[in-house]
Amino acid sequence: MKINGNIRLSIIQLHKKKCGKKKIGKIIYDMYGLRISLRTIRNIVDKYKTTGEIVKDLSKTKRKAKFGDEEEHKNFIDEQMKRTRDMSSEVLSRKILQTFNINYSASRVRHLRRRLGWLCTTPKYCQMIRDTNKEKRMQWCQDMVRSNETFDVS
Repeated sequence: MKINGNIRLSIIQLHKKKCGKKKIGKIIYDMYGLRISLRTIRNIVDKYKTTGEIVKDLSKTKRKAKFGDEEEHKNFIDEQMKRTRDMSSEVLSRKILQTFNINYSASRVRHLRRRLGWLCTTPKYCQMIRDTNKEKRMQWCQDMVRSNETFDVS
């Protein structure tokens, strides 16, 4: 479980009340049912002491949205996969480049396909049957159906 802002705030408040790390851990477990290591508590308190932040300010992150409107791209991928189920990620990547003028890597396309629920599977193994044996097997099955065979062991 990820330690959310409320839990972090509780840890800082307990630290300000001069509670020890073990006691903070017990109180957090009683309040939230979450076991937190002493090291994690120490890290949260130390970060608060150095930066004054309880929760990381996401507005300061350097990562920008790389692909713009990704929902539209997901819908495009989904539509293409519905049309042609065996389309490779490389071909799909080129189609996205042609349509949206955005360069998605093949691995990014595979990631998005998995998120959309498209799975890459191989056929299950099945032993090959010769044509002469297929005819004999079919005849045997038809005979069993005609005789109402239930294959009971008793």
